[in-house]
Amino acid sequence: MDLIAKLRTMTGKKVKALRREKQVPGVVYGHGIASRAVSVPLSTLETAHRKAGESSLISLMVDGKPANVLIKELQRDPVSGKILHVDFQEVSMQEKLKTQVPIAVKGEAKAVKEFGAVLVRSLNHLDIECLPQDLIPEYVVDVSHLANIGDVIRVSDLALPPQIHILTRPETVVVNIEKKHEEAEAAPAAAAVAPDLTQVKTEKEIEKAEKQAKAAEEAAIKD
Repeated sequence: MDLIAKLRTMTGKKVKALRREKQVPGVVYGHGIASRAVSVPLSTLETAHRKAGESSLISLMVDGKPANVLIKELQRDPVSGKILHVDFQEVSMQEKLKTQVPIAVKGEAKAVKEFGAVLVRSLNHLDIECLPQDLIPEYVVDVSHLANIGDVIRVSDLALPPQIHILTRPETVVVNIEKKHEEAEAAPAAAAVAPDLTQVKTEKEIEKAEKQAKAAEEAAIKD
């Protein structure tokens, strides 16, 4: 994948002018390499990121001089998702580098198809170390053979090319099969206890009862 960049002098708030021209400000850096401020066309950067991701080499032409780089970081507008800034890491083809490779899941697990189980994905990237030319865009995990509840695929089960050293711990779970948890039925709301109106007396009734009791008491005294 090829991408053309230009050296830039605009920094700070002035980069807004670049963005209005659909140019993305960025920086190129690397081990033993002086950092350079650059700008790249938004449309070609989006295409490059879509095809190469962050784990495939890009040939970046900076004012006519080629450099092998990785897209190390993209900053996006939180609302529109538009790319605001890009970091390129320039690499030496003779030096191993540490990076991440995305994990893609392929197939439908038998346990999901036959028992209605749930496939739980626990890992999205592998930490690896290799020479730049040995990078792969992604690692595909086939889950179609997972047939039972409790089946699991760990990092130790993955078979990457021998030139790629996996740094993620071998016991780390990539995917596993779990029993589907039924949604807990909502507990019935406690029925509100309606007051027994036959036991409720109004103030007038209470007053009447008190008068009757008093009259009865006076009559008893007279008797």
